[in-house]
Amino acid sequence: MPADLTLLAPAFQDQVRIMLDACAQQGYILRPSEGLRDPYKQAIYWRQSPSIEQIEQKIASLEAAQLGFWPTACASSVQSMALQSRKQSPA
Repeated sequence: MPADLTLLAPAFQDQVRIMLDACAQQGYILRPSEGLRDPYKQAIYWRQSPSIEQIEQKIASLEAAQLGFWPTACASSVQSMALQSRKQSPA
């Protein structure tokens, strides 16, 4: 199912469409499968690459910055994914 790009911020939506059109003109047909992600889903994807130490550093920096709800929600989601990852890892 293609992503609903209308959920993106209008300026970013325009940039995405320009990029998709440019790719199509060169013969590369891209079909975005996702658009707007909630913090928990983004944390799942982000967790796939950095080490636990890097994740803990990022959580600490987001919490220390006191930037409001979304950064705090992202930090909470990343922390949840890190804890979940630890539980699934062999001892």
